[in-house]
Amino acid sequence: MNELERLKGMLLELNQNQLKFSGQLRAFEALQNQISHLQGRAHEDADASRKLHNVNDYMTREGHQAQRQILAHIGAFANTLQDIRTHLEAQTIVPARSAPQGEPATAKQPVKKRDRPFV
Repeated sequence: MNELERLKGMLLELNQNQLKFSGQLRAFEALQNQISHLQGRAHEDADASRKLHNVNDYMTREGHQAQRQILAHIGAFANTLQDIRTHLEAQTIVPARSAPQGEPATAKQPVKKRDRPFV
């Protein structure tokens, strides 16, 4: 039963990492949409141009930190998946059925077809 609890814990951790990553991905997509909107207005709107310039400055100064955080979450997600794979390979959840030793497996015989109509 301890192995089952360990597997449940790994699956819970995997789910938590997936939720964190999904949240960050949604925030990133929203930011991309806002930047795209600013780029479309920047040539006409001085305020949009200023905001776009500020975003570009921020990304050159501190954007690497955000990238490292995203890569850390991806790494944690990958590590959890690898732990689950290793655990499942080590454990036999459902034993495979096989013919008993010394007895050959029986082949299924084809069903004979009848030449009569069913009415």
